[in-house]
Amino acid sequence: VRFANLPNVADVATRGLLTPDHVIRTGRIPLVLSGDTTIAPAQIDADVAAFAQAYAAYFERNTNGSVTMLDAAPRWAVWPGAGTVAFGRTVGAVNIINDIKRHTIRAIQAAQALERWQTLGEREIFDIEYWELEQAKLKKGGSTPPLQGKIAIVTGAASGIGRACVMAL
Repeated sequence: VRFANLPNVADVATRGLLTPDHVIRTGRIPLVLSGDTTIAPAQIDADVAAFAQAYAAYFERNTNGSVTMLDAAPRWAVWPGAGTVAFGRTVGAVNIINDIKRHTIRAIQAAQALERWQTLGEREIFDIEYWELEQAKLKKGGSTPPLQGKIAIVTGAASGIGRACVMAL
C-alpha cells in the first residue's frame, strides 16, 4: 500500500521493468487506475480500455510487421491509495506476477531513495517481449485446461457434495 500512496506513483510505476525478461510475465508497465479507493466500475473499464489502446500503439510503434500482437490486457495494476493487484489466466500465473511485482516495487523504492530509477528503452523492451526464445517460455505450460477462464458458482459448498465439487473445479 505504501507504494500506491506515493504522490508520483503513476510516474514511478510506468517507467518500466526491473529486469527486461519480466516483460513476458508482467508486461512492460502496469495499469495505473485513474481514481482513488472510490473509483467507479465504469472508470475502471475506461482505464483498462485506455491501457489496451496504449499497448496497441506501443506495438505499432515498434513492430516490423513480422510478429503478431500479444494480449494487451494488463498483468498488474496500481490502485492509488489502495494498493496493487495482479491479473492472470491461472492462479500460478498470478502468483508469478505478484512475486515479480513485489520484488520490482521493493527495488524501485530502494533505487528512488538513492537517486532515480530507470529501465531500458521502449524499443529494447519490445524486442525482448517479442523475442522468439522469450515467447517459448510462455508456451512451455502446455494446453489450456477445459474450464480455464470459466466461472462456476456452487451453492451449498460448505460440506459434502458441494464442497467436493468446489475442490474439483
